[in-house]
Amino acid sequence: MHPYWHKVSQAIKVAVVGVSLPLLLSSAGFAQATQVGDSRIEKSIQILKDSDQDNDQEAIDLLMKIIESQKEDDEVRVLATETLVENVLVDNESHLNRKDIEQLVERLIEEVVNSSKDRPEFTKWSLYPLGKAIENQKKNLKIKDLQIKKIIDLLDDHNHPSFYERVTYPLREAVKFNNSEKLKTSLETIANNTDEDWRTRIGVAETLGFSGYHVETSMKVLTDFLLDQNKGSEKQEFALNSIEIVADELPDLAISKDSFYYWADQKDKEDIKKDWLRGLNVALEKLDVNKTPDQLDGNDISNVKKAVKNAIDVIEAAPENSWMKNRVLIAAIIIIILWFILLDLLVLFKPLWLLNISDWLEKNNLSLTLWGINISTTVVRIFLFRFQYDPRVLDAWVKTKLATASRQFNDNDTVKDREIYVPTIPVILNGKLINELTPKDLQDKFSEPRETLLICGEDGSGKTALACQLAKWAMKDDPNQRLCPNHQMLPIFIERELSDDANNQQTLIEEIHGKLESLIEEVMPISEEFVEHLLRKKRLLVIVDGYSEMSPETRQKIKPESKNFLVHALIITSRSKEILGSVKNKSIIEMKGVHHTKY
Repeated sequence: MHPYWHKVSQAIKVAVVGVSLPLLLSSAGFAQATQVGDSRIEKSIQILKDSDQDNDQEAIDLLMKIIESQKEDDEVRVLATETLVENVLVDNESHLNRKDIEQLVERLIEEVVNSSKDRPEFTKWSLYPLGKAIENQKKNLKIKDLQIKKIIDLLDDHNHPSFYERVTYPLREAVKFNNSEKLKTSLETIANNTDEDWRTRIGVAETLGFSGYHVETSMKVLTDFLLDQNKGSEKQEFALNSIEIVADELPDLAISKDSFYYWADQKDKEDIKKDWLRGLNVALEKLDVNKTPDQLDGNDISNVKKAVKNAIDVIEAAPENSWMKNRVLIAAIIIIILWFILLDLLVLFKPLWLLNISDWLEKNNLSLTLWGINISTTVVRIFLFRFQYDPRVLDAWVKTKLATASRQFNDNDTVKDREIYVPTIPVILNGKLINELTPKDLQDKFSEPRETLLICGEDGSGKTALACQLAKWAMKDDPNQRLCPNHQMLPIFIERELSDDANNQQTLIEEIHGKLESLIEEVMPISEEFVEHLLRKKRLLVIVDGYSEMSPETRQKIKPESKNFLVHALIITSRSKEILGSVKNKSIIEMKGVHHTKY
C-alpha cells in the first residue's frame, strides 16, 4: 500500500471510532449522555468557543471540577471529559503552554485511573478521549513512567475486562513518544513474563510494537498467543488484532517526521529497521495458515498478512532522510560557519581577546577527552585559523603599545642627537629631486606588500636623522601624515653588529625580538611566531643604521633580496648606493646634505 493510502486508511479508522462513541455510550446504558443538558458544560463550551481567550481558564477549571468530583453522575463527568479534550487538548487554537497541557493531561490520567474501582463506567468511557488527548498533544507531552505503569494496571482488571479494549489506545500513544530506555526495558520484561496476565502481556506487546520499540519481541509474544489451542480463545483474537494494529502503524513511523525513527542517526536507524523487519517476518511466518490453529478465521488471517506484507514493503522502500544521513557532516559545516562568524565578530569588536586566547592556549599544555577523543590546547589553537594574526588584531595590538614605544624611541640617544627638521633636507628619491620630503612622497612605496628603502649619502649627510624622522612618521595617528597610510608601525632601530657567528636570518629575528620587548617594556615574553607575523604584515619598521660599516658576517644576515626574508618594511642607511643589488620593491633616497636645527 502506498504511504498516502495508508494514512487515509488510518484516518478512516480513527473517524469511525470517533463517530461510534456516542453509539457505544447508548448501548452501554449512557443513552442520555449526549443529551445531557448541563448548564455548566454548555457555559464552558461557549467560553471556549468565543474569541476572548482570557476567560478560557475559567472554563477549564469548571470542567476539571466536574471531572474530579465523585458526586457527579458518570455521564456528566464523561461529557465534561470529552468537552475538555475536544475544545482544549485537540483544538489547534488552544493557547495553553506546554506546562499547562502536561498538568492537565496528568490530572486526567489520575482521575481516569483512580476511578476504575469505584466508578468503572467513567473510566471505561473516558479512556478513548484520554487517548485522543495524548495523541494530539504528542509534541507537548512526555507522559511519566509512573503514570504509564498506572495505565498498564488497567489491562488485567479482572473485574472489568472491558477496560482492555479501550486502554490500549491511550497506552500506545503515551509510550510512543516516551523514549525512556528504562521504560522500554520494563515493558519488554512485562511482555516476556509468562506469569503476567495474558491481557497485560498482549496489551504491552502491542504497545511496544506500535511505538516502534522492540518490534521483534512484540511480534514473538503476540504470535505465541496464536498457538493457543483453546477453541474460540479471546487470546488469539486479541493477539491477531494487535499484530494488525502494529503492522498498520509501523509504515507511518517509517515516513513520519514526528517519528523517533526519522530523526535517528544512520547507524541507529539501520538497527531499528532490522528489528522491525525481523519482527514482521516472524509474524508473517507464524500467520501461515498451515501453522495456526484451525479455529482462526481464514479471512482475518489473510487481512492481517496483507497488513504485515504492506508494512514490510513500505519500510524496505522508505526513503533515506538525506539530512539525517549526512547530519554529522552538515552539523560540522554549521558549527564551522558559526565558529568563523564568532571569530570575525571577535576580530571586529574584541580583537585582543583572540590574541590573549591564543597566548593562553600556547602557554598551557592541557588536554580534555570528549567522546573518546583527546583534545589538547594545541589542537584547539589550530581552530583559531590564525585569526589571532588578522591585520585588525595586529593593528589593535600595535595601538596599545604606541605610547610606550614612542617614548622609548625618542629617549634613544641616537634619536636625541638627530632631532632635526627633516623638510629642510633636499633629497633625491628614485632619481627625482625633492626639496622638502613629506610622508606623502613615500606612502605609495610603503603601501606595497614589501618595501626596502635605502638612504645613502656621505658621512654626516643626515642619513640617520632622516631614518629617525621616518620612524616617527610611521607612528603617527593621522593617516595623511603617516609613512604607511593603512596602519601604524613600531620602529626597531638596529645600529650594532649582530653577535652570532652563524650566517642566518634567525640571528636578526632574535635581535628584533629583543629590541621589540625592550621598546614596549613588555613584561611577559612575546612569542617568536607573533613577531614574525608583525614583520610579515609590516607592523614593525626595521631600521638598520650604518649597514655599509657593518661586518660582512652581519650583512650576510640581512638579505632583503631573499624571498624568505621576514622583514617586509625595512630602512637601511649606508654610504654605498649599490648594496641593495637585486632587491625588488626598493626605493633609494640620496642625501644632498643637512641643515641642523634643534627643536
